[in-house]
Amino acid sequence: MSSNKLCHLIYQHDDKLYTTSTTLTACTPFPYALDPDRAIFKSQDVCPSSYVVETKSTIFHAQGGGQPSDVGAMSAPGVEFDVLSVRHAPNHRVLHLGNFKDGQNFKTEVEITQRVDEATRLLHSRIHTAGHLLSLAIRSLSASASAPPASTIVLFPTPDDGKALLPEIEELKASHYPGAAFVEFKGLIPGDAKAAIQSRCDEIVAADLPVQCHWWEEGELRTRCANVTESIDGLLEEIEDGKKQARAMEVVGLGAYPCGGTHVGTTLDVGRVVVRNIKRAKGPYADQSRKLTRSSVKRSVS
Repeated sequence: MSSNKLCHLIYQHDDKLYTTSTTLTACTPFPYALDPDRAIFKSQDVCPSSYVVETKSTIFHAQGGGQPSDVGAMSAPGVEFDVLSVRHAPNHRVLHLGNFKDGQNFKTEVEITQRVDEATRLLHSRIHTAGHLLSLAIRSLSASASAPPASTIVLFPTPDDGKALLPEIEELKASHYPGAAFVEFKGLIPGDAKAAIQSRCDEIVAADLPVQCHWWEEGELRTRCANVTESIDGLLEEIEDGKKQARAMEVVGLGAYPCGGTHVGTTLDVGRVVVRNIKRAKGPYADQSRKLTRSSVKRSVS
Protein backbone atom coordinates (compact mmCIF):
# COMPACT_ATOMS: atom_id res chain seq x y z
CA MET A 1 0.00 0.00 0.00
CA SER A 2 1.17 3.54 -0.69
CA SER A 3 1.41 6.21 1.98
CA ASN A 4 -0.75 9.33 2.11
CA LYS A 5 1.86 11.20 4.16
CA LEU A 6 3.95 13.99 2.61
CA CYS A 7 7.70 13.48 2.51
CA HIS A 8 10.10 16.11 3.87
CA LEU A 9 12.83 16.84 1.32
CA ILE A 10 15.95 17.00 3.46
CA TYR A 11 18.22 17.52 0.46
CA GLN A 12 16.59 20.88 -0.25
CA HIS A 13 17.69 22.11 3.17
CA ASP A 14 21.07 20.34 3.34
CA ASP A 15 22.36 18.97 0.04
CA LYS A 16 25.73 18.10 1.58
CA LEU A 17 24.15 15.47 3.90
CA TYR A 18 24.77 11.97 2.58
CA THR A 19 23.52 9.79 5.45
CA THR A 20 20.52 10.15 7.74
CA SER A 21 17.87 8.22 9.64
CA THR A 22 14.16 8.35 8.93
CA THR A 23 10.97 6.33 9.35
CA LEU A 24 9.43 4.00 6.79
CA THR A 25 5.84 4.85 5.83
CA ALA A 26 5.22 2.31 3.03
CA CYS A 27 6.92 -0.65 1.35
CA THR A 28 5.08 -2.01 -1.68
CA PRO A 29 5.97 -4.68 -4.26
CA PHE A 30 6.01 -2.84 -7.57
CA PRO A 31 3.19 -4.91 -9.17
CA TYR A 32 0.90 -3.90 -6.27
CA ALA A 33 1.71 -0.18 -6.34
CA LEU A 34 -0.99 2.23 -7.47
CA ASP A 35 -1.32 2.59 -11.25
CA PRO A 36 -0.27 6.28 -11.22
CA ASP A 37 2.77 5.40 -9.11
CA ARG A 38 3.86 2.59 -11.44
CA ALA A 39 3.47 4.87 -14.45
CA ILE A 40 6.05 7.29 -13.02
CA PHE A 41 8.92 4.86 -13.57
CA LYS A 42 10.50 3.72 -16.83
CA SER A 43 10.07 0.03 -17.64
CA GLN A 44 13.83 -0.49 -17.95
CA ASP A 45 14.24 0.52 -14.29
CA VAL A 46 11.83 -2.18 -13.08
CA CYS A 47 12.35 -5.90 -12.56
CA PRO A 48 10.01 -8.59 -11.11
CA SER A 49 11.50 -8.17 -7.63
CA SER A 50 11.28 -4.34 -7.52
CA TYR A 51 9.71 -2.55 -4.56
CA VAL A 52 8.57 1.02 -4.03
CA VAL A 53 9.62 2.45 -0.65
CA GLU A 54 8.27 5.62 0.96
CA THR A 55 9.68 7.40 3.98
CA LYS A 56 8.78 10.25 6.30
CA SER A 57 11.74 12.25 4.95
CA THR A 58 14.44 11.70 2.36
CA ILE A 59 17.94 12.84 1.48
CA PHE A 60 17.54 11.36 -2.02
CA HIS A 61 17.08 13.95 -4.74
CA ALA A 62 14.03 12.95 -6.78
CA GLN A 63 14.34 13.34 -10.54
CA GLY A 64 13.16 16.77 -11.62
CA GLY A 65 14.28 20.21 -12.73
CA GLY A 66 16.44 18.60 -15.39
CA GLN A 67 18.50 16.72 -12.78
CA PRO A 68 18.60 12.90 -12.53
CA SER A 69 17.68 11.20 -9.30
CA ASP A 70 20.15 10.12 -6.66
CA VAL A 71 20.99 6.48 -6.14
CA GLY A 72 22.19 4.75 -2.99
CA ALA A 73 20.84 2.45 -0.31
CA MET A 74 18.52 2.16 2.67
CA SER A 75 19.00 -0.27 5.53
CA ALA A 76 17.51 -1.57 8.75
CA PRO A 77 18.90 -4.34 10.97
CA GLY A 78 19.33 -7.36 8.69
CA VAL A 79 17.75 -5.66 5.68
CA GLU A 80 19.42 -3.82 2.77
CA PHE A 81 17.61 -2.00 -0.07
CA ASP A 82 19.37 -0.68 -3.17
CA VAL A 83 17.82 2.63 -4.34
CA LEU A 84 17.95 2.76 -8.14
CA SER A 85 15.50 5.54 -9.03
CA VAL A 86 13.61 8.26 -7.11
CA ARG A 87 10.52 10.15 -8.28
CA HIS A 88 8.04 12.71 -7.03
CA ALA A 89 4.45 11.43 -6.70
CA PRO A 90 1.10 13.16 -6.09
CA ASN A 91 0.33 14.60 -2.63
CA HIS A 92 3.98 15.56 -1.96
CA ARG A 93 5.14 11.95 -1.77
CA VAL A 94 8.52 10.61 -2.87
CA LEU A 95 8.88 7.09 -4.28
CA HIS A 96 12.16 5.18 -4.01
CA LEU A 97 12.37 2.31 -6.51
CA GLY A 98 14.81 -0.52 -5.96
CA ASN A 99 15.49 -4.08 -4.87
CA PHE A 100 16.02 -5.84 -1.55
CA LYS A 101 18.98 -8.11 -0.97
CA ASP A 102 18.54 -11.67 0.31
CA GLY A 103 14.74 -11.60 -0.01
CA GLN A 104 14.16 -9.55 3.15
CA ASN A 105 12.07 -6.37 3.19
CA PHE A 106 11.19 -3.52 5.55
CA LYS A 107 8.38 -3.58 8.10
CA THR A 108 6.15 -0.49 8.14
CA GLU A 109 7.23 2.34 10.47
CA VAL A 110 10.64 0.80 11.13
CA GLU A 111 13.55 3.21 11.55
CA ILE A 112 15.87 3.02 8.56
CA THR A 113 19.16 4.56 7.47
CA GLN A 114 19.43 6.31 4.11
CA ARG A 115 22.78 6.59 2.30
CA VAL A 116 23.21 8.58 -0.89
CA ASP A 117 25.96 7.55 -3.31
CA GLU A 118 28.31 10.53 -2.86
CA ALA A 119 30.12 10.27 -6.19
CA THR A 120 26.88 10.30 -8.19
CA ARG A 121 25.44 13.16 -6.12
CA LEU A 122 28.60 15.23 -6.58
CA LEU A 123 28.62 14.67 -10.33
CA HIS A 124 24.96 15.70 -10.63
CA SER A 125 25.54 18.71 -8.39
CA ARG A 126 28.50 19.87 -10.47
CA ILE A 127 26.62 19.51 -13.74
CA HIS A 128 23.51 21.25 -12.34
CA THR A 129 25.53 24.13 -10.94
CA ALA A 130 27.37 24.37 -14.27
CA GLY A 131 24.03 24.92 -15.97
CA HIS A 132 23.34 27.94 -13.77
CA LEU A 133 26.87 29.27 -14.34
CA LEU A 134 26.39 28.98 -18.07
CA SER A 135 23.07 30.84 -17.92
CA LEU A 136 24.53 33.57 -15.73
CA ALA A 137 27.58 33.88 -17.99
CA ILE A 138 25.33 34.43 -20.99
CA ARG A 139 23.14 36.87 -19.05
CA SER A 140 26.21 38.86 -18.04
CA LEU A 141 27.08 39.24 -21.74
CA SER A 142 23.57 40.08 -22.87
CA ALA A 143 21.07 42.90 -22.72
CA SER A 144 19.21 40.75 -20.16
CA ALA A 145 21.75 41.78 -17.52
CA SER A 146 19.90 45.02 -16.88
CA ALA A 147 16.35 43.89 -17.68
CA PRO A 148 14.14 43.42 -14.59
CA PRO A 149 13.55 41.09 -12.89
CA ALA A 150 17.00 39.83 -13.80
CA SER A 151 19.71 38.84 -11.36
CA THR A 152 21.89 41.46 -9.71
CA ILE A 153 25.14 41.20 -11.62
CA VAL A 154 27.99 42.70 -9.64
CA LEU A 155 31.04 40.82 -10.86
CA PHE A 156 30.51 41.77 -14.50
CA PRO A 157 28.81 45.18 -14.81
CA THR A 158 27.23 46.43 -18.03
CA PRO A 159 29.84 47.96 -20.39
CA ASP A 160 30.27 51.74 -20.16
CA ASP A 161 28.94 52.20 -23.68
CA GLY A 162 25.85 50.16 -22.79
CA LYS A 163 26.44 47.79 -25.69
CA ALA A 164 26.03 44.13 -24.78
CA LEU A 165 27.71 41.38 -26.78
CA LEU A 166 24.48 39.36 -26.93
CA PRO A 167 20.84 40.41 -27.35
CA GLU A 168 18.29 39.96 -24.60
CA ILE A 169 17.66 36.27 -23.92
CA GLU A 170 15.34 34.19 -21.78
CA GLU A 171 15.98 30.70 -20.46
CA LEU A 172 13.41 28.14 -21.60
CA LYS A 173 14.58 24.80 -20.21
CA ALA A 174 17.68 22.88 -19.23
CA SER A 175 19.02 19.37 -18.91
CA HIS A 176 21.62 18.47 -16.32
CA TYR A 177 22.18 14.85 -17.33
CA PRO A 178 25.73 13.55 -17.80
CA GLY A 179 26.51 13.51 -21.51
CA ALA A 180 23.31 15.38 -22.42
CA ALA A 181 23.57 18.71 -20.61
CA PHE A 182 22.27 21.87 -22.24
CA VAL A 183 20.48 25.14 -21.60
CA GLU A 184 17.94 26.33 -24.15
CA PHE A 185 17.20 30.02 -24.63
CA LYS A 186 14.60 32.14 -26.36
CA GLY A 187 16.69 34.60 -28.30
CA LEU A 188 19.40 34.27 -30.91
CA ILE A 189 22.87 33.46 -29.61
CA PRO A 190 25.33 33.78 -32.52
CA GLY A 191 27.76 30.95 -33.03
CA ASP A 192 30.74 33.32 -32.98
CA ALA A 193 29.92 34.18 -29.35
CA LYS A 194 31.14 30.75 -28.19
CA ALA A 195 34.65 31.94 -27.30
CA ALA A 196 33.36 34.89 -25.26
CA ILE A 197 30.90 32.63 -23.41
CA GLN A 198 33.66 30.09 -22.70
CA SER A 199 35.92 32.86 -21.40
CA ARG A 200 33.19 34.22 -19.12
CA CYS A 201 32.45 30.73 -17.75
CA ASP A 202 36.17 30.28 -17.02
CA GLU A 203 36.21 33.63 -15.17
CA ILE A 204 33.23 32.67 -13.04
CA VAL A 205 34.71 29.30 -12.10
CA ALA A 206 38.10 30.84 -11.25
CA ALA A 207 36.45 33.53 -9.10
CA ASP A 208 35.54 30.78 -6.59
CA LEU A 209 32.22 32.46 -5.78
CA PRO A 210 30.05 30.97 -3.02
CA VAL A 211 26.97 29.05 -4.17
CA GLN A 212 24.17 29.37 -1.63
CA CYS A 213 20.59 28.14 -1.35
CA HIS A 214 17.87 30.33 0.14
CA TRP A 215 14.16 30.22 0.96
CA TRP A 216 12.55 33.47 -0.19
CA GLU A 217 9.01 34.76 -0.18
CA GLU A 218 7.52 35.55 -3.58
CA GLY A 219 8.36 39.27 -3.57
CA GLU A 220 12.04 38.71 -2.80
CA LEU A 221 12.21 35.80 -5.24
CA ARG A 222 10.94 37.97 -8.10
CA THR A 223 13.29 40.80 -7.19
CA ARG A 224 16.45 38.75 -6.80
CA CYS A 225 16.00 35.89 -9.27
CA ALA A 226 16.20 35.68 -13.04
CA ASN A 227 13.70 33.69 -15.08
CA VAL A 228 10.82 33.59 -12.58
CA THR A 229 7.63 32.35 -14.25
CA GLU A 230 4.32 34.20 -13.99
CA SER A 231 2.88 31.55 -11.67
CA ILE A 232 5.11 30.06 -8.97
CA ASP A 233 2.47 28.10 -7.04
CA GLY A 234 4.37 24.89 -7.70
CA LEU A 235 7.54 26.34 -6.16
CA LEU A 236 6.03 27.65 -2.93
CA GLU A 237 6.29 25.64 0.26
CA GLU A 238 4.94 26.45 3.70
CA ILE A 239 8.05 26.80 5.83
CA GLU A 240 6.84 28.27 9.14
CA ASP A 241 4.02 30.33 10.65
CA GLY A 242 1.96 29.83 7.51
CA LYS A 243 4.47 31.73 5.38
CA LYS A 244 5.07 30.33 1.93
CA GLN A 245 8.55 30.50 0.47
CA ALA A 246 10.33 29.15 -2.58
CA ARG A 247 13.83 27.76 -2.83
CA ALA A 248 16.46 29.59 -4.85
CA MET A 249 20.14 29.05 -5.60
CA GLU A 250 22.43 32.06 -5.71
CA VAL A 251 25.90 32.50 -7.09
CA VAL A 252 26.94 35.28 -4.75
CA GLY A 253 27.79 38.46 -6.63
CA LEU A 254 26.43 37.16 -9.92
CA GLY A 255 22.76 36.19 -9.68
CA ALA A 256 20.12 33.71 -8.60
CA TYR A 257 17.48 31.33 -9.97
CA PRO A 258 14.51 29.48 -8.46
CA CYS A 259 15.76 25.91 -8.10
CA GLY A 260 15.03 22.73 -6.15
CA GLY A 261 18.15 20.78 -7.12
CA THR A 262 21.51 20.08 -5.51
CA HIS A 263 24.65 22.16 -6.00
CA VAL A 264 28.31 22.41 -5.06
CA GLY A 265 29.60 24.92 -2.51
CA THR A 266 31.55 27.28 -4.79
CA THR A 267 31.98 27.92 -8.49
CA LEU A 268 35.51 26.49 -8.30
CA ASP A 269 34.03 23.17 -7.14
CA VAL A 270 32.23 22.86 -10.48
CA GLY A 271 35.44 22.32 -12.42
CA ARG A 272 35.78 23.66 -15.95
CA VAL A 273 32.52 24.26 -17.80
CA VAL A 274 33.13 23.40 -21.45
CA VAL A 275 30.91 25.09 -24.04
CA ARG A 276 30.54 22.34 -26.63
CA ASN A 277 28.47 24.05 -29.30
CA ILE A 278 25.68 26.47 -30.06
CA LYS A 279 22.91 25.31 -32.34
CA ARG A 280 19.36 26.14 -33.27
CA ALA A 281 16.74 24.45 -31.12
CA LYS A 282 13.67 22.72 -32.46
CA GLY A 283 10.24 23.65 -31.14
CA PRO A 284 7.97 26.68 -30.90
CA TYR A 285 10.91 29.10 -30.71
CA ALA A 286 12.91 27.48 -33.50
CA ASP A 287 13.21 30.72 -35.50
CA GLN A 288 14.78 32.68 -32.68
CA SER A 289 16.32 30.15 -30.28
CA ARG A 290 19.61 28.44 -29.93
CA LYS A 291 20.46 25.45 -27.79
CA LEU A 292 23.79 25.87 -26.04
CA THR A 293 25.15 22.53 -24.90
CA ARG A 294 27.80 22.22 -22.25
CA SER A 295 29.33 19.68 -19.95
CA SER A 296 31.19 19.84 -16.67
CA VAL A 297 34.64 18.25 -16.90
CA LYS A 298 36.53 16.99 -13.88
CA ARG A 299 39.35 19.34 -12.91
CA SER A 300 42.80 18.30 -11.78
CA VAL A 301 43.83 18.75 -8.15
CA SER A 302 47.24 19.02 -6.63
